[in-house]
Amino acid sequence: MKRFVLCGLVCAACLASRGASAFPDIVAFDMNDRLTTGFFNVVGDFTVGQRTFSDEFLLSGTTSITDNPGFNTFGEGAEDLPFGGEPLPADTALEWDWLPMKIDGVVSNLFYWDGLDSVEFGMPPAGHAMALRDKDEVDHPVFATPDLVTGGIINETDGDGLLHEHRDWAVADLSTPNAPADGIYFGALRNRMHNLDNSKPFFVLFSTNGTPAALLADAQAWADTVVDDLTVDFSADFNGDLTVDAADLAILETGFGTVGGAALQQAGDATWDDEISVKDFLELQRQFGSDIAGTVGASSPPPAAAISTVPEPGCGVLIALATGLWGARRPGRSPRA
Repeated sequence: MKRFVLCGLVCAACLASRGASAFPDIVAFDMNDRLTTGFFNVVGDFTVGQRTFSDEFLLSGTTSITDNPGFNTFGEGAEDLPFGGEPLPADTALEWDWLPMKIDGVVSNLFYWDGLDSVEFGMPPAGHAMALRDKDEVDHPVFATPDLVTGGIINETDGDGLLHEHRDWAVADLSTPNAPADGIYFGALRNRMHNLDNSKPFFVLFSTNGTPAALLADAQAWADTVVDDLTVDFSADFNGDLTVDAADLAILETGFGTVGGAALQQAGDATWDDEISVKDFLELQRQFGSDIAGTVGASSPPPAAAISTVPEPGCGVLIALATGLWGARRPGRSPRA
């Protein structure tokens, strides 16, 4: 009980210090049969298409943890639904995957910046991992590998297509009993939902509570400038494995001739024109063989381009993870509409 009260006071103080515009949620809706993300916060501010989100971890035991950003959707009749947007399907699971990114020639599903000098993301310290917890209280981690990692279910929408959930995000040093290294942790995700095309990649940045808030703002500002270079979104990658290959050709051949709402990108529509035709064969041919390793990727800014110069000093574990390695959880916050 004492731990719960203390954490509640910390959370309340954190909210008061950061203002009502804090706690940005990831809002998802249907735009032309594709999941689309935006920014939504506790006072109702909304931005279509935002793809970077950030928050500060609080330390719980030896795990850095937060339940922000949360996940929101627009239900039937929502006044904030953007022009051309539609509510998500009712009674349907909203899911996610972790995606690899490419920065300075390195491909990884988790990056880290220690906050020293200008923004420069590289590999996290050995043993560090980041996870998002699903609706069944199962953690889905990434370990700074070059792999796409299948996530889980955030939750199902209700009968009006509405969903509002806050799941735990966490970073831990699995190799020692110590708290994770101070700095900023950076991951990429996409949303999935049955009968809709996957969302564009979106990105989360988390600072430890020993890292100045200005550095998190610097990191997010940099990420905003390279958002389309960080990972891949090949229109001819119909099966979503981040590679355009023979498996995608087989999907296109199966869907060839489909028109209208059933002509989803995942069914073979590489040109996003609601028709699976020879144009899509030509687009697949152009992209054939593409993967993230062959892309240019994002580059760290040169030192002179640094936005801020505030300095801050500084596999048995896999089995442990499967049995609940993250330890203490952050007490849940009350839902925010």
